[in-house]
Amino acid sequence: MKFKYFIFLIFPLSFMSCEQPIPDATAVMEADRQFSKMSADLGMQKAFLHFADDSVVMIRPGNKPLQGKVALENQYANSADDTYTLTWEPERGHIANSGELAYTWGFWNLEFKADSIPSQKGTYVSIWKIDHEGHWRFVLDIGNEGLGN
Repeated sequence: MKFKYFIFLIFPLSFMSCEQPIPDATAVMEADRQFSKMSADLGMQKAFLHFADDSVVMIRPGNKPLQGKVALENQYANSADDTYTLTWEPERGHIANSGELAYTWGFWNLEFKADSIPSQKGTYVSIWKIDHEGHWRFVLDIGNEGLGN
């Protein structure tokens, strides 16, 4: 009789102790690298607009947060990005167990086409989510200057 109660207690507990596998961050790291490649090839503005989620928030030092893809489009409407190249490399990433959210962080490099302007470096973190088509789109991007790789 005691053995029967033991089975009823241990059997459910055995499922509770099973750990879910940690999702591989390769997909979001690759999305971040493709984002950087598009920035190098087609310009920062096109890349940011392509990879941004509609609800994107961008936080930059000295500025109020930019909220929404429409605000991002308006920000870029009257500016050109042909005088510089912005690239970055993700150092690490992690995908939530649900597989729907992720983050990457790494180092960015801003090179100006005019030799008289020194390049700038810094760090960033991006929060990503999967869109309805299964593509990673960033929903939050934060960058700051200094201590680049």
